Amino acid sequence: IEAVSQSEPVTVVYGSVIETEPLTIRIEQKLFLTKEFLILTKEVKEKLTKGKVVLIKVQGGQKYLVFGMAGD
Repeated sequence: IEAVSQSEPVTVVYGSVIETEPLTIRIEQKLFLTKEFLILTKEVKEKLTKGKVVLIKVQGGQKYLVFGMAGD
């Protein structure tokens, strides 16, 4: 438990949906995520459009949960 409290179990990052089909999200200037690295909630699947999104980087950094669309 102490190790978890001293580490960062998740990190919130912002990205931009570049394409919806096939799904591609850019989170850094040269880092593009495809569906293999993304976990989508039911709400996101229904409403995903091009624009800014909020992602949660899962501990270990291999997967990102697309939490939702970011507001302006």
